[in-house]
Amino acid sequence: MSQMSMQRLADLLDKGIVVLDDKLIVHGWNKWMEVCSGISKEKAIGDYFDLLFPEVDRPTLLRKIKTTIALNSTTFHTARNGQSLINLKTHSISSGQFDTMQLQVMIQPMEENRVIMIISDYTALSEANCNLTKLNQRLIEEQEIIDRNVLMMTTKSDGTIIDVSTAFCEASGFTRDELIGNKPNVFKHKNAAPELYIALWNTLMAGEVWRGEFHNRRKDGSDWWVDSIITPRFNDQGILVEFKAILHDITDKKQVEWLSVTDPLTKVYNRAKFDSAIKSGIHEAVRYGRPLSLILMDIDHFKAINDNFGHQAGDSVLVEAASRAGEVLRASDLLARWGGEEFAILLPFTHLESAVGVAQKLREAIADSPFDIVGHVTSSFGVTEYLPGDTAEKMLARADYALYAAKRSGRNMVCEQV
Repeated sequence: MSQMSMQRLADLLDKGIVVLDDKLIVHGWNKWMEVCSGISKEKAIGDYFDLLFPEVDRPTLLRKIKTTIALNSTTFHTARNGQSLINLKTHSISSGQFDTMQLQVMIQPMEENRVIMIISDYTALSEANCNLTKLNQRLIEEQEIIDRNVLMMTTKSDGTIIDVSTAFCEASGFTRDELIGNKPNVFKHKNAAPELYIALWNTLMAGEVWRGEFHNRRKDGSDWWVDSIITPRFNDQGILVEFKAILHDITDKKQVEWLSVTDPLTKVYNRAKFDSAIKSGIHEAVRYGRPLSLILMDIDHFKAINDNFGHQAGDSVLVEAASRAGEVLRASDLLARWGGEEFAILLPFTHLESAVGVAQKLREAIADSPFDIVGHVTSSFGVTEYLPGDTAEKMLARADYALYAAKRSGRNMVCEQV
């Protein structure tokens, strides 16, 4: 191939072609170099390369050229830390991350102590790598923000915990090591309703997202309420592999709600809460045909306790009576202070006969052990069951009638009314 043909071929390349000798004198210069450097071939040829580009590291370039000639082998020079062998302006399509082209230079041996430098523009690739690095760093930073601020937990399909966020650990009081390999029932509160977990599992096993609230406990035993979204995750074969839970701590909200529905003395529900619960209970009984029973409990001779021992002693009796009742009742039952020395108890999923049995257990829990200061205390009970067409007022009226029947019959008794 003639020298003219080789020059034409070099001019067609989308790379810089420069021929140098071991003194850095230019002997060849293609069109790409003219366009990108702004230096014509006529000016370049015969001049020293390091005079055309003063920024060139002359000793390094000479060493590479001499090594190439001596070993008759190709050497390379790649931009380091954004610094290229020569400074060429970037193309207009560049995003502008670099002031000059990021070049890779390949130096190949030729005859007569000459080498050919093939200069390739790697700016786009360098910018892509920089963008990827920045994106990865941003993702890492965002993941750290999420880890510190979002309560997250991942479990295997059998419920074994495999990952938790830092925020989750801080909120629960458990360390990551204490949770990994454990199961979520470590948070389960004794008052948590079993039906909730049945509904949760059925929803997830159907491949659906579950949303709801959990009454949990922290490592120190304190109440911990969370609003949860749990998503089942499947592999490419459609097999359930894990669950991802994102939670929001609503403990403060629940405490405010609790204060609004709680009797400040006995810490059981107040009358407002009971009024709402009995209406909901009747609605469930009507809609699903479920049994529902009601118990009214009254401390016997309570006025005499206040008169003989003082109101503080009377208050302590109410607190202790509520505590003993709570130990007898199920998590699904609702105990409320109805007023004064009277308590109301709502028992869902319970027929009259079973409710009478519960009332007897409550009566025994009050009567069998003496109370501090006042000694022996008894209580009376009125029990009724929901009947078709009942309102809350009708159920309460029947239970109240049964309660007074128990008192008229000598107290420390359980009477029923249907």
